[in-house]
Amino acid sequence: MLFLAGVVLVGLAVADETTGSPDIEVYTPDPFVEPGESETVTVDLQNQGSVDDDDGPPGADDDVTTARNVSVELGDDEDVPVDIRTNEQPLSNMPQDAIQSVSFDIDVDQTAEAGTYELPVNVTYTYTPAVDDDDGPDDERTVTEEKSLEIRVDEQARFEGEIDVSEFRVGDTRTATAEITNTGAENASDAVVGFQAQDPNVEAFPEVPDGELSGVPDDGEGDPATVASEVYVGDWEQNETREIDLKVRVDEDALPQENAIRADVEFRDDRGVDRTSREMVLGADVVEEQRFVLDDVESTVRVDDDGFVNGTVKNEGNETVRNAVVQFSEDPSDDIDVLDTGDSETVSPREETSFVGDLKPGETAQFEFRIDASADATAGDRILPMEVRYRNADDDIRTSRTLDAPVTIGEEREEFAVEATDGTFEIDESGTLELTVTNTFGEDVTDVQAKLFTNDPIDSSDDEAFIERLDDGDSETITFEIDVDGSASEKTYPVRVDFQFDDADGDTRLSDTYRIPITAVEGETNWLRIGLLASLVLTAGVGAVAWRYRDGIRTRLPNNDPDE
Repeated sequence: MLFLAGVVLVGLAVADETTGSPDIEVYTPDPFVEPGESETVTVDLQNQGSVDDDDGPPGADDDVTTARNVSVELGDDEDVPVDIRTNEQPLSNMPQDAIQSVSFDIDVDQTAEAGTYELPVNVTYTYTPAVDDDDGPDDERTVTEEKSLEIRVDEQARFEGEIDVSEFRVGDTRTATAEITNTGAENASDAVVGFQAQDPNVEAFPEVPDGELSGVPDDGEGDPATVASEVYVGDWEQNETREIDLKVRVDEDALPQENAIRADVEFRDDRGVDRTSREMVLGADVVEEQRFVLDDVESTVRVDDDGFVNGTVKNEGNETVRNAVVQFSEDPSDDIDVLDTGDSETVSPREETSFVGDLKPGETAQFEFRIDASADATAGDRILPMEVRYRNADDDIRTSRTLDAPVTIGEEREEFAVEATDGTFEIDESGTLELTVTNTFGEDVTDVQAKLFTNDPIDSSDDEAFIERLDDGDSETITFEIDVDGSASEKTYPVRVDFQFDDADGDTRLSDTYRIPITAVEGETNWLRIGLLASLVLTAGVGAVAWRYRDGIRTRLPNNDPDE
């Protein structure tokens, strides 16, 4: 008997499978409509599908709960005072818990009475009812479900608004004007307009007239007072339009989005009931920040010298900027790293700004700075922090993020190469020192004044020379008269020379000091001179002796008369 029961059980066993179905629910975030108005109704659909049996293969849950080939249609009902102007609309596949939105245009009857109405909504989709281990998914089924959407015809004060600026830029603050109209069937009193944005990095603040107190009703002159992002506007008649000036600040962390600015109105209706209007989408998109890039940055700056840093700046935003200038950033802490360990204070600009003018989107312009690098500067690569200051479409002054300008500070360069033609002089002699001076400064120079400096035993009575002009790479010979004292030894002595000159910009500069070796040597023996000197000495000696003994000599001479 047990055996037979086992056989029966085996025969009744079925393959493991997963079963379930989608479940589409519909609702509208804004159910209010007005008599005699053309309205847009947004229908939100959510798939709340579920799984009945989960014994099938992995992943089968999605197969049985996903609604495919979804379409939505608003149905007609003679008891609902609206005309549907939008046909059936298709949607993409909807997995479990997915939410999609679709909009329909409707006309509300002028004579529609206030109240709540159930508007038919037909939802059609295809799904797979089951998936088993052996045979896989069952045949798909297509179903149409009739749902209902609740709409409310309201005769209270209603508001519509728009903003006069189409976009706001990330990292910018801009002025705008919101125009809001009471389009309802009633007047509103003690109205307060509040502004908000979906992104917390976008803030809208109504501008406060000078002297107004926050949150206090106006004085009857029509000037609103404000508190935070709300502004009190008081009584608001039917069909009346109010203009509210706003400051919209978009943080650098804000994300681009559409329809960024929204508003609602808190008011008291004719029956003294406090109400809040539906949220109005005023419009305005948040777009990418105004960006600039620096390119082709080159530097001629060297240690202990000045030079030029130049390059191009490009407007990579989609807005024309006016009166743009490239300038050094006042806050270089924005992720600026000096690539070399040199002290940034040793590099300084002569001008803080370089005017580039108006820049259309995608347009580039040249900029140039003259930079000084002190003698303490370190040669090598570094970053100069720059930014672009400009006026935007509202004529407001704005400043870009800090931009990196990579430059190279060159090694120190000698102004001149100085070489002596012949630096050997005889001791106790004078001679002419000839120096060949070559311009290695990299630019033409003028009014070159050379000054020679000497120390004992070298002296000079002619220690200055002048070159009117010396072009880059050219050489010129200058001369000085020097004396080598007789106390000098046979060895090399230094003399020094420096140059004062005018560079290509007309600036007067003083060069480094150059050391020139002077070799002192003994002169060759001049025997003729020695002979002449010896003859002179001998003659002088004989004369002196003859004078000393002249009387004795005379007495010894024959025929000598002592009286003669």
